[in-house]
Amino acid sequence: MRISKLAGLLTVSFLLTVAIGTFLLMLPVSSTGDPGWASVSAGPQIGTGAPLSVAFFTAMSATSVTGLIIVDTATYWTTFGQFVLMMLFELGGLGSMTMISFIVLALTNNLGLGRRELSSYAFGVSGGEAKRVIVGAVKFSFAMQLAGFILLTIRLLYLGKGLTSATWEGAFLAVSAFNNAGFAPYSDNLIGFSHDPFILLPISFLIIGGGLGFPVVIALRRHRFQWRKLRLTARMVLVGTASLIIGGTTVIGALEWNNPATLGNMPVPIKILNAYFSAVSPRTAGFNSIDIAVQHSETWAATDFLMFIGGSPAGTAGGIKTTTMLVVFFVVLRELRGSQYTNALGWQLDQRSISQAMTVVGISTSTILVATFIIRTQSGLELGRVLFEVTSALGTVGLTTGITPTLPISAQLILTFLMMVGRVGPVTVATALVLRKKKDSYALPIDKPLIG
Repeated sequence: MRISKLAGLLTVSFLLTVAIGTFLLMLPVSSTGDPGWASVSAGPQIGTGAPLSVAFFTAMSATSVTGLIIVDTATYWTTFGQFVLMMLFELGGLGSMTMISFIVLALTNNLGLGRRELSSYAFGVSGGEAKRVIVGAVKFSFAMQLAGFILLTIRLLYLGKGLTSATWEGAFLAVSAFNNAGFAPYSDNLIGFSHDPFILLPISFLIIGGGLGFPVVIALRRHRFQWRKLRLTARMVLVGTASLIIGGTTVIGALEWNNPATLGNMPVPIKILNAYFSAVSPRTAGFNSIDIAVQHSETWAATDFLMFIGGSPAGTAGGIKTTTMLVVFFVVLRELRGSQYTNALGWQLDQRSISQAMTVVGISTSTILVATFIIRTQSGLELGRVLFEVTSALGTVGLTTGITPTLPISAQLILTFLMMVGRVGPVTVATALVLRKKKDSYALPIDKPLIG
């Protein structure tokens, strides 16, 4: 099968999953009709099913592993409805990640000998290892989710939950966290556990594990965590992930440290815990242990940055990816130093990778600006809140300042489009960039325009 068709198959399978999910969520057995905290009517009462707009938005959010919601997950959806959601973000996260890994490996078999060897070298796998790699990736995913499920269930039992409730909530949270979905079976997301490291830490580890990407997990396992043997992709992912977590924790902690509505009244260890969790979650899980709506606007800006970058390639996370961020960073560093070559972590970046990174950043930034302008015009809401919502949707994060249910349906449709683009768009764009074969028949004269 041609690689372009594989990328198309990813989009078709994604939309088919959304359609099936929408149908299932519209069944009377899926909903109670109680929107919970939502300030808008979400439809009729139990026995009549969710309206199309609610079911479609929620199915898109779950399948794209975003987590934006317009009704209260805990009160609006029945256990069956929540089970449908869990299956949707399992398929949307693990399923898409498996498909993406297959596309990556298929690309290594169709790039020509030189580029195939380079790609295989970078990813740490050979073109003939597709089956083994994908099976291993699925095993890793289920092992992580099982471990998270056990830890979370034990903790919930300790907190006094009944066996049935603890088991269900533990499973829901583990699957949601690993797939970076951000859905929680509680009306306040995870705010009720803001003082509980035995809940927040396992969830954060699942988020990080799902966001690393299969190629990096494979490389770490193969090379036994030996830095000198890791290729550039793995090095970039590890450095980028660590930098964003440490930097995000520091910035968010500093900004919210004395805010009485968030971290201000917490003990110091719990402040650090929640600052750390608030730095991990935007990349791109969408859980929140403190109220986003009452954070400082500067914190929103920092979170926007984390949501925009997201996780790493071939993982469950969204965003432009850590590797793209570091490519741009090293290009800027090269210009500041006046160097001839773009060196990064012991390797030299090729010009094609630089161009692709700039293209991804340009497209993503333009999309955010246009969508923000349109929704801001339609809703009349504060610019900072709209920008936060748009970035959250495109980055498939799911964090919100609370405006999602109040947006007009036209704006909610824009968000659903952004969620879809954020999930399948990067793969489609990246595949198109890699497979370009057009050769220019002539070259125009070179000139140097003034910059700045």
